[in-house]
Formats: sequence, structure tokens, C-alpha cells
Amino acid sequence: MANELDSWNAELEEEVQAAGIESLVVYSRDWTVETILSQIEKDNIDLNPTFQRRNAWNDAKRSKLIESLIIGIPVPEIVLAEDKDKKRSFIVIDGKQRLLAIAGFHDPARYEVWDSPKLRGLTTRSDLNGANFQKMTENGDPKGDVRNLMNSDIRCTIISNYESPQVLYDIFYRLNTGSVPLSSQELRQVLNRGEFANYLIATTNEKLPLHDVLNLNGPDARLRDAEILLRYIAFSMFGDDYTGNLTPFLDAKMAVVNAAWSAMEGAINDLTNGFNYGTQQLIDGLGDKKVGRKFTEKGWETRFNRALFEVQVYYASRLAPGQIIEKAKAFGSAIESLCLERPEFVDSIETSTKNIDKYYIRFSLFRDMVNRVFEAEITDLPVPARD
Repeated sequence: MANELDSWNAELEEEVQAAGIESLVVYSRDWTVETILSQIEKDNIDLNPTFQRRNAWNDAKRSKLIESLIIGIPVPEIVLAEDKDKKRSFIVIDGKQRLLAIAGFHDPARYEVWDSPKLRGLTTRSDLNGANFQKMTENGDPKGDVRNLMNSDIRCTIISNYESPQVLYDIFYRLNTGSVPLSSQELRQVLNRGEFANYLIATTNEKLPLHDVLNLNGPDARLRDAEILLRYIAFSMFGDDYTGNLTPFLDAKMAVVNAAWSAMEGAINDLTNGFNYGTQQLIDGLGDKKVGRKFTEKGWETRFNRALFEVQVYYASRLAPGQIIEKAKAFGSAIESLCLERPEFVDSIETSTKNIDKYYIRFSLFRDMVNRVFEAEITDLPVPARD
């Protein structure tokens, strides 16, 4: 799964053009841990507690960070952007895991981030293993560890005067180059806060058929599950509006649904149910190791193909219960033929999201195959037909 995860943002990264970057104002501040915690507690730094469970770190790594701060070893900088919607507050562009580790150690009741908020696996300060923040403050902090922790400096780089969120996506992708990235959905959640954003996280916090397809036991630390569900909902509801640039399309539709949540919640629930139904139908018919996987002359790939899964689940959700199981062999063979005999289809699931023609080819060819195999009469296409 490593290569698959490393390239998750690639299709969106290719389309980002950071117009207006010359207007950026970037400055740095050395804030103490105490100052950072104060900013977090006042909600001036948004850690979005709705997806605290989506942690890419474990307690041993969190403990190493706390130890580094106590003994005065430099830690990587935090990158923040001024929040245009809330004066003197900030969006986290890079460093959320570090901030959550610190906040969760200091106030585990509010930030349920650690599996158990006790230091572990330390070698330099092995005497701190087993200690939590409360224990460290007992008896007047005799070793000065709490004082050292709270007075430790962390470099914070702050971005302001950006013209559009596209600039922040560009910075986000650059910072993730060469590291283990979260998907851009994390940044999208922060830029489009609201009830729908919370819904995407709450829904994918539960075990879904999608997690079996992604070979996960539960919520994805990189929010790929939330992004996939968002894309299904956005194209199902607003596909006619898609003009070829996915990032602003998804941002705009999140904003629309957030603003009209009370009126749209029922429709969103129906679409989510359809998404889960379609995914389960695919699993029952093909097996989770073939869903969203391309077929080549060497057999079924193990790598998950997001574009292929999108078209599969879109049409599987429109078939009657049991249809895929009844014709599972014919369906699997038809997918194999589509991948081997229609190079334009393969091209359409391997190229950029900016090309609407590729979307049309992908969905129309797969729809026609589904209609042929299942003797159906599905007419739906989630994107405008080509001229």
C-alpha cells in the first residue's frame, strides 16, 4: 500500500495553480508550548476535534516529541495560515499531529488523542516512562520537567494575505513532498468547516464496506475514506457543475451543503446509504481484493484505483439487490475485457481529473457494460455529456 498512499494526492496536486502567490506574507514566531496551548484552548488554533481519531502517530512517537521538548531538542516547525473567517485565529497547514500530541498530553479529557496519555519508550529520560502530565506536576515539579516543557520554544511559520485557498493547497502539497502525507481532505475539512464536514468524519468514523476495500480495520488516518465519500456525493448531486478542476469543485460543494445542511441532510444520508450499498454489492460479487482494482495481462492489480472505484460504486448503487452476485462471473469478465480491450477506458482511469472528456469516457463505457451484463437501462451520467 506504500506507493498507493504516497501518490494519493498526485491527481489533485497536478491541477493546483497558486495564482496570487506574490501577495503572500510569511513570517515566523517562536511560541512557547504554554503560548501554543493557550491559543489552542481559546480555539485560536483549530485542531478540529471532530477527527481527532484520525491519528497517524502512536503513543511512542508522541512520547518522543514530549521528551524532546522537555530536554530542549529542536522539533520541526509548525506551519499555520491566518483564518480569513475568524480574526486572529489560524488553520494548521503542517504540524497537526505534533499539536494534537501536545494538547492531548496536557489535557487528555478534551483531546482524546493518545491511546493512554503516559510517556513510554523513552531512553534519554527513561525515568519519565509511565508519567502523565498530572503526575509530573505533583510535589511542585521537583525536576523542572513541566517548567521546561511549557517554556520550550516551537518555531511557528504563519502565512497571511493569501488570495485563495488554492495557495494553501499548493503549500500543503509542497510541505508533504518527501514525507508520509495525509490526503488533501484534511485541509479541505478545515477550509470548509460546518455540519457537512463534521458528517463526513462522523460517518467514516464508523466501520464501512469501503474500509474493507481499502484494507483498513477502521477510519483512515489520511481521510481517504472521507474524500472518497465526498466525491461520490458531490458528483451524484452536482456533477453537471463540474468544469474540470476537482479541488475548487469539492470545496464549493462542501460549502453549499454546509450552508443548507438542514434542508439537504436527508438527501446526503440517502446518498451515503447508496454508497455503502453499492460498495457492499461489489464486495459480495467480486470480493474486496478486486473492487477498485484494474485488470492487466498479469491479472488483478493489488493497488487501489480511486477512479475505477468511483465508477464501479456509482453504477453498483443503481442495481437491484443480488444482481451483481447472480452475475458475478460475467461482471468480473466484463471488467477484465474493459481493461484489456478498451485502451481509452484504461486511459480514462489513469489520467488527470482536469479532463472532463476522460470522466465522460470512463462513466459512459462502464455504464454501457453494466447495462449489457445486467440487462439494465441505466441512463445516469454524473458529468455533462460531451458536445
